[in-house]
Formats: sequence, structure tokens, C-alpha cells
Amino acid sequence: MISIEESYKQLSHVERKLLSKCLGKTIEDVPKAIIPFYRVLPRGIEYDDKVNAFFAALCVRCLYEDVVGEIVPLESIVRKVREQRQAQRSSDNADSYDNKIASLMNTVEIPVFISRLSRMMKYTAKMADGYIPDCDQLYKDICSIGSTKKTVQRKWAKSIYSNGEKGE
Repeated sequence: MISIEESYKQLSHVERKLLSKCLGKTIEDVPKAIIPFYRVLPRGIEYDDKVNAFFAALCVRCLYEDVVGEIVPLESIVRKVREQRQAQRSSDNADSYDNKIASLMNTVEIPVFISRLSRMMKYTAKMADGYIPDCDQLYKDICSIGSTKKTVQRKWAKSIYSNGEKGE
């Protein structure tokens, strides 16, 4: 299967800018993005939720077009940004970011998750110098957000909020 990164590389600069502005929407809501998106969408992704999950992950990747750096899990970037905010500690600022994280992780429906993800990502992208989210993993996480075991939410919470060292 073609990865998000491979699809991203097939887009022109103009198409990347267009998709970065579509973050938070479903493909049905942005007619201008239909042609460039379906041109790079891998065959075999057919169900609306999976198509919208791929679209959202690709839009996130496009948001980071100007960033040069290491590809890491999104939740690691969120943790770094959260720690930066806490170091700058204006309690209102830290709380508002934590509220965005909590709102995102309390979501189980893909379209709602995508909308809430966009609100958080627009700020996160500004603060995450040198890091690019692993959008292939993000795609998988979005597809699994409705799991009854809340595996994505638990994985993200552990990564973002855990005080222990790895391996503990």
C-alpha cells in the first residue's frame, strides 16, 4: 500500500498548500481538493471513514510542508508542545491546550475527531520545530479511534501524560 508520505511526495507545492487549508474537513466538503486527493489516494481505500482518515492524515502532512526534521509519532509532538507550554506556564495557555487534547481524545467518531484534530494541529504545527508527525501512524490511529477498548486514546494519553521513563 502507498503510504501517506509517498502520496504527499506526488503532490505539487500548490496542491500541498490547498490540502493544508482543508485540514478539519472531509473530502466531500472541499470540492477543490477532490482531483489532487483522488489522484494520490491508494487503490483499495474505499469506505468513507477510511477515505476521510487518509485525507485528514494527508492534510496534516501537508501542514508540515515547510518543516525539515525527524518523523515522530504525533502524540510525541503533542507532548513536546505541551511541555513547552508548561515551561512558559501561563496557566490559561496550558489549560486551553490540555482542553484541546482532552476534547480530541474523548472523541470516537472519525468526522468529529478530524475536526477537533485540526484545531489542535494548527497550533501544534507552529510550535513543533524540527518534528514532522508520522502520518501513516496517524492514519491508522484515526481509523481505530472508535475502538471499544480505546486503544488509540490510551496510547496517546500514555505518551502525552506519562511521567515515567520508557520501559517502566
